[in-house]
Amino acid sequence: MLLDLVMHRPQALAAALRATPGWVWLLLAALVAWGLSQLRPRSVGLVRSVALPLAMAGLGAWGVVSVGRAGGMIWLPLAMWLALAAATSGLLRWLRPDAPAGTRYERAARRFHLPGSTAPLLLILALFGLKYAVGLETALGARHGAGFVLAVAAAYGVGTGCFLARAIRLWSLALGATGRPGAAAWRDMRSIVQR
Repeated sequence: MLLDLVMHRPQALAAALRATPGWVWLLLAALVAWGLSQLRPRSVGLVRSVALPLAMAGLGAWGVVSVGRAGGMIWLPLAMWLALAAATSGLLRWLRPDAPAGTRYERAARRFHLPGSTAPLLLILALFGLKYAVGLETALGARHGAGFVLAVAAAYGVGTGCFLARAIRLWSLALGATGRPGAAAWRDMRSIVQR
């Protein structure tokens, strides 16, 4: 339905864009700002290093539940999303086991020093665009079958997996920076989480 609108009635698409609630544009602005902040080298703590992957996983889960509810099913799309997120993060971790060049972890400060990257911004825009397009389809009253619902769940799962792979690489770097993978880094992480 959305594709038909874009191709044959672009004026209706403009009206749909104008009818989008203001909070959606504020969310997009916040996500773009967050993505732009990833373009420059920066320093982040252990807990903050997983904030973006968790936020994007939340956006993905929300998208899967939204499209699943509209399609009359929730558990199968959620299971597919979770399975593809795990598979994608595992595959990316296997293909690129190390953190990006220039990334380092300071154990004493419990901070990562990260190089700038366009990948988070591009993934943020892709997942937001997917969520927006699916939301617009749903708002226009389109009825979708199981194939559409599962395809959307798969796309969200792959996007979520990309973010999770990045977080896993960083936390693996922290574990290896202690000289004794495991014990000291886990104590550091546990003490931060318990605060």
